[in-house]
Amino acid sequence: LLDEGEAGEARSLLVGWGEEVCKAAPFAYSRALIELAALHGEEEGASREVALTEMKLAVAANPYIAIFLAQMDTFATEIDPDTQPPPEETAKGGTVEEALGYTAAAGGCWMDFNDNGEASEIAAEALEEIEVEWPPRSAGVSKKYVKIFEAASAAAEREAEQEGSDDEEE
Repeated sequence: LLDEGEAGEARSLLVGWGEEVCKAAPFAYSRALIELAALHGEEEGASREVALTEMKLAVAANPYIAIFLAQMDTFATEIDPDTQPPPEETAKGGTVEEALGYTAAAGGCWMDFNDNGEASEIAAEALEEIEVEWPPRSAGVSKKYVKIFEAASAAAEREAEQEGSDDEEE
């Protein structure tokens, strides 16, 4: 629906799930993505503020997804797309496993609307207002997925530092 410019129809599908269910991270991020698609498609009533408000609600459900989205170009290259935590771990809200499961499933949709970096900027801005638990919260015993996530985050930080020093040299 989003690829076809039908943000309104996608929005109405989510409403049918009920308010409580829609607070879960996958639904909250879907709402944020819908508002970003509406903004991208210049839908009447769409605004950056509405997209940011939805992103802030999504961040409250799971900030690790927003960390991925804020640095999605680096995370997408650093994390093997086949890295999928088991379903029993991705179902535990607010964890790095949920973030990896969600972004493996929906990351491509977010990238479709990040051609100008706006999705990453909105995610980064929404993260500015909260303190994210670090090391990341995990659902698993092995911490395998925390290590994967931390390695991607460190690579993104190095890349950002490199870009910053390149900007200073110019």
